Amino acid sequence: MPENLPDHAHCLQCDNAIALGQEFCSEACKQTHSDKVRKENRRNLIFIVIVVVVFVIIGAMSVLSF
Repeated sequence: MPENLPDHAHCLQCDNAIALGQEFCSEACKQTHSDKVRKENRRNLIFIVIVVVVFVIIGAMSVLSF
């Protein structure tokens, strides 16, 4: 690995080199990353709700079968 590279970080979205202390190289990358995280959180919430509903239905079916 070259040792003559200045200290730097990488953009969380596109992985371009950026100055230390920054997270994104541009507002477009920041917005894209924010949208991606929001979509992932929404997908996770929907999955959790579906799992809970399935468990409630299974529990209700097992109680009603006795």
